Amino acid sequence: MTKIEPVLESPTSADAYLWGEQLAEELTRFQFEARAHPRTKLTVELTARASNRNGSVFGTPFDAITTDISPGGLGFLHTTTVSDKFLAITLGPKHQQAFVLVEVVRCRPIGQFYEIGAKFIRLLDAIAN
Repeated sequence: MTKIEPVLESPTSADAYLWGEQLAEELTRFQFEARAHPRTKLTVELTARASNRNGSVFGTPFDAITTDISPGGLGFLHTTTVSDKFLAITLGPKHQQAFVLVEVVRCRPIGQFYEIGAKFIRLLDAIAN
């Protein structure tokens, strides 16, 4: 369990950012770095939907928050476990969104959240039903 507790009152965006940074730091502090690509901390919101390998989506979209990103993939936190093998992810502000197909390679409990590790498969033109 982490030592960092979420702010329960209505946090400012600065409070949420700092809390996300502290959580990302704690999640990565004691892990052995055996990755092919170095990670960069990144704390932004994303929207994900279950997908197949072709990028066709199904199910209900869910929001999550990233912890890190690398040329090979990204990590993010969600409130429930993710059992889907592929996800179509939307990142970035509305005028500069990126649509990416990822393969989930890890989903493990971290305190009251789940840490999901995902490998980039390819960019998508858009996310369509």
